[in-house]
Amino acid sequence: MKDKKDATRCSDCQHCSGLRRSGNTSTSFTCSHPDQGYIQDYFREKRMNKMPGFLGYGARYSEAVPIKTAPAWCPEKKGGKTKTKRAMTALETTGERQFMLFLLFFIPLYLHKKLTSRI
Repeated sequence: MKDKKDATRCSDCQHCSGLRRSGNTSTSFTCSHPDQGYIQDYFREKRMNKMPGFLGYGARYSEAVPIKTAPAWCPEKKGGKTKTKRAMTALETTGERQFMLFLLFFIPLYLHKKLTSRI
């Protein structure tokens, strides 16, 4: 078990951001970690229906983060628990996946048409 001093805390994290809209008395805190894909996948796998990355609302007129330690879905806590599906690079996007599917399926069809049309 981890020592309490080694626990990951959202209040110490550089990715924790708070927003208080004008007229509101409480601040809403969210995680703006660059690995949002991991957070969204975690929420989808666990069937969590709240906003991915939402930490909670702070006390009235307070800038303190409402939770003491980082939640289970925190990318900073995942350590070596990455699945092979998430081991892809952060630069890979849905557009790149679609392009790869295009290359895998349509290029062979195109080449087949070219080769058979010359016969």
